[in-house]
Amino acid sequence: MIYFNACPKCHGDLTMGQDSYGSFVSCLQCGFMRDIETKPTVGVKAPVGGKAPVAAPLWYSADEEQLAKAA
Repeated sequence: MIYFNACPKCHGDLTMGQDSYGSFVSCLQCGFMRDIETKPTVGVKAPVGGKAPVAAPLWYSADEEQLAKAA
């Protein structure tokens, strides 16, 4: 999967990958790499007749997310 303009370092394109240590994203333009953590879905119930929500990948730290929103 490719996330366009999502790199916190250069605003390049991030691609998702996986190896024996887990999932990660890496930037195609600058080489930025970050392991992916997922939000826990404990206690989240699926809607009636629907599928359970999918955990969103997190590669921004809280500080980087605030800087990205400010830019």
